[in-house]
This record gives sequence, structure tokens and C-alpha cells, in this order.
Amino acid sequence: MTNSHADIIILSCQKYKHGDISSGHSSGSWCNIKENFKENLLYIFSGDEKQEKLFEYNESMKELSIRTSDEYDNIPTKTWLAYYFWFYHILNKKSHLITFGDDCTLMDEKLFINTKFNGIDYGGNCIHYGSTWINNWHQTKVKTSSHQYNKISPRPNINTNWVHEGAGVVFSQYAIECLLKKHKLYLGSMQLDIDNFTKYVWDTCWYNDVLLSHEFTELNIVIKPVEYFGITGDK
Repeated sequence: MTNSHADIIILSCQKYKHGDISSGHSSGSWCNIKENFKENLLYIFSGDEKQEKLFEYNESMKELSIRTSDEYDNIPTKTWLAYYFWFYHILNKKSHLITFGDDCTLMDEKLFINTKFNGIDYGGNCIHYGSTWINNWHQTKVKTSSHQYNKISPRPNINTNWVHEGAGVVFSQYAIECLLKKHKLYLGSMQLDIDNFTKYVWDTCWYNDVLLSHEFTELNIVIKPVEYFGITGDK
């Protein structure tokens, strides 16, 4: 059994279940990810709009399926619902949550297990600073039918700094609770609240790493750098 100080969840989608080497994205199969992370992985999450329940969790398979779109432009809603499931439904959760994309690799298990995240509410080991922010980056990713197609992301704060999500974002339980409450995503939340959050994302076109930065700025939660803790991702 692992004695790590943080749970790891990994963002993926059904079409990448058996791996993907398309342009701009390279990930192993879910099977390979599980073999690599072993007990350090809590779950891989993906979307399935056709399922009946909001969440279908297979603990032994380390898979969480969420009743939501699996498309790129729905990554924030899918990911926040994965936060929701962790916060409200994982009874033995760790003090911290770390999210990665499915192109991450556990390189040093001992380092990860021994790393403590004391004093970190929101942070990571790959932080981008305001001058590098691009307000139409999503245009290369979304379909022409997307609500975000041809839209520009607003930038109310020129000094927006954010953790690169593909390289791992570290959250405390407190930070996750603040995010969920800000958008009224409470335990037993109705679909209307989820739809309202999705509309917020459509309107801003903030993808999840930049979205988190704006949310935490409003919540007065300060971004903090985290030393490398043994896992590499998309940087």
C-alpha cells in the first residue's frame, strides 16, 4: 500500500482508452497508465453522455465515468465533476489532490510517496506567467460546431499566472471545496447548477488551467510553485 500524501486522478477520454499518438498528443493506454502508477492512482476519468447515472465509479478498475460530454471543449465541466466526486464521494481521500493529463508518467515513485504538500492550496511545478497567455489558443482544439469556436477569451487581469494542467495541478481539500461552493456544486447538486457552470465556461472560453487561475484569484488563494515530485507530464 502507498503512503503518499496526495490522490492522483487523470483526465482522459474514451477514444484514448487504448492509447493515442496523434499530433500534439501522446498517451499510453489506460492499462499502461494503471500499470505505471499502481496504487498511487485513484482513477482515470472520462465522459459518457449516454449513461444514466451522473457518476459510474469502478474502484477496482480505477475508472470514473461521468455523464457529460467527452469533447475537448467540455474539459472544464468534466474535470470539475471529477473534483466533485473526489471531494464528496471518496471517504478516505488524502489531504491533497493532483490532476494530470493522460500523457503523464510516474518516474520516481519513492520521491512522490515522500513528497509532502504542506502549505499548498493551489500550485504545480510548471507555472506560466501572464505575458505568455494566448486568448484564442482553444481555436486549434474545438470543432466548428463548438460554442467556443471563433470566440476570444477575456483577460480581466493582465498578470494572470497559472499552473500548466498537463504537468500536474496540486490542490488542497480546502481549495477544491472553495471552487465547488463558488459555483454551487454542492453534494446532491442539481443538473441546473452543472449546466450553469458549463455556460460560464462557454462564455469565458477559459480552459481549465487558466480558468483555475481566475477562480483562485477571486477566492484569494495564491498560486505557489511546487518542486518536482517524481511525475512528468505534458509541459
